[in-house]
Amino acid sequence: KNGRAAWLQGGAMQNHDFELGVIAPPVGAAVVEEAYTDDLTLSSGLAGNVRLTIVLSNFPLVYNKASLAVTFGETSARVLRLLQGDSSGARITVLVPPSSPGVVDVTVAHASDASNAATFHFTYIDD
Repeated sequence: KNGRAAWLQGGAMQNHDFELGVIAPPVGAAVVEEAYTDDLTLSSGLAGNVRLTIVLSNFPLVYNKASLAVTFGETSARVLRLLQGDSSGARITVLVPPSSPGVVDVTVAHASDASNAATFHFTYIDD
């Protein structure tokens, strides 16, 4: 859709033509492009409490970190920052929660479309 905006700036009328587009929602599952802790691993000690950066593609637009749900197994993780949320994907940082030793599924979902969740594995090491 095309439009024209007009406003007064410094006593002179300014005009600007613009084009609006619609970004289609993603089709299929989101893809985890990257996931890593500050140590560049996909593991932590049992206490967790380390930052994990997750990079997703084919993910819905994200405007606010509150619209994200991240779980490690059955445990919710706190989203620390939304670093990127646009039509090319999302980049977020979460705080790894504590757990018992072993491998858990990490799931990242958007509140508007939980069926588009991305999943990967994370390992807790008995330290």
